[in-house]
Amino acid sequence: MPELYQRVLAYLLPGKAEEEDGFRLRIEKLSRQGLQVVAIVEMFAPLFMLAAQYFVTPEISTWEPRIWQSVAVMCVGALTHLVVRPQRRGFPYRLAGWLSGFATGIVLITSSLLLFDLGVTADHYISGQVTSVLLVGVGALPLLPWHTLSLGLAMWAYYVVAGPLAVRWGFLTVIDRDGTHSIFILMITFLSTALSALLYSERLANYRAHQEALASSESLCRAQSHLLLSENAASLGRLAAAISHELNNPVGALRSAVDTLLLLGARQATTQGEDQQRLVLLQADLRRSIYDSAARLQQTVGRLQRFTNLDNADIRPADINALVNDVVALQEHEIRSSIQLELDLQPIPPLLCRPQQLSAVLSSILHNAMQATVNGDGRIRVSTREADLHVEVCVRDNGRGLSPGELATVFDPGFKITGGRVSTGNWSLFSARQIVREHRGDILIESEEGRGTTVSVRLPRLTEAELERGAGARS
Repeated sequence: MPELYQRVLAYLLPGKAEEEDGFRLRIEKLSRQGLQVVAIVEMFAPLFMLAAQYFVTPEISTWEPRIWQSVAVMCVGALTHLVVRPQRRGFPYRLAGWLSGFATGIVLITSSLLLFDLGVTADHYISGQVTSVLLVGVGALPLLPWHTLSLGLAMWAYYVVAGPLAVRWGFLTVIDRDGTHSIFILMITFLSTALSALLYSERLANYRAHQEALASSESLCRAQSHLLLSENAASLGRLAAAISHELNNPVGALRSAVDTLLLLGARQATTQGEDQQRLVLLQADLRRSIYDSAARLQQTVGRLQRFTNLDNADIRPADINALVNDVVALQEHEIRSSIQLELDLQPIPPLLCRPQQLSAVLSSILHNAMQATVNGDGRIRVSTREADLHVEVCVRDNGRGLSPGELATVFDPGFKITGGRVSTGNWSLFSARQIVREHRGDILIESEEGRGTTVSVRLPRLTEAELERGAGARS
């Protein structure tokens, strides 16, 4: 018996779940929304029932109590609406819903008893009216099982007690003493209690599933951040090698020119005649060499500034062809002698975008193409064109290509085993597609195993507001 008692108690009182702040706030929100539904039903359902009764039982003698019944229920609904209208934190909306349902039940039962006293078999409607009150309460409000049970028992007790007392005190002359309606109300009460328990447990299960999904999403985001850091570390390694290659020649030429210029300056001080003129010409050549080296260094720094700082959220017009040229120049040292790189850049008006992010996308795609061209006759073709309201950048290679299975999961981030070690796979393409989709564009990949791959990046012309909305939708 104690075990059975504990099980019944746990069934009727599952409210410990509301000790969690999140679930309690969710129940409070559902209670307020449900109470609004209850108020609407109480205000408009009586009008519908009054119209329906006019066609079913149009006896004039019964219209006055019917109208008073409808007005009373509508008043309860109006009062419920006034209670629920201001949004208040911590307000007992469920208690207000319970009281509203009980008041409606009292009005319906009382008016039905009065109608029976007038010779109308309205007592037979009471079980249906109680059923309607319980079902509306259970369906609209997140009632605990004991809330539903107490509401049903309260209406049943009023029905059982009110009729005999009204006859005893002379308010009514006769009532229907058929106990079938009383049993039916009890049965509906127990069924509604079970339904309330089922719905409450379903709400709790959905809440916990939502919380688990949020926790899984946060874990995935953290894992993605860690893996992207490793991808970025590899990209930075390639970028460092590119910068070293780009800076080595102009720095060496600059150092040599400066040293030579100093030597010529020292010799010029002791030289006369034709040798003096020859030294002047050499100095002019050296100055041009210094200017060229400085310009090349400045160009490299500019490319580096456009390529780095990927988190920069600045939206500004950018020349897509210039971005392609910068990416190609920074990765030129990686292009092996067996790879032939061809550029076909059509004139394209400036595109409003986030240039640093698009540079990272183009660099990732070009790097993948270079890694795929392992044969002795590697060819990569980068082309740009304007199509309608879109700009399209295509990177085509004749490398090893992708199998149908690889192509189907090419954007899915995951892991792979390389040389006996676990490494990340596809995260660069996954990140690239995220960035392109923030620009409201898309990446399309066509590939055939053994014949190469074509990656197309389509970018629409957007306003600054549209770009901001695109980034917000993905965040």
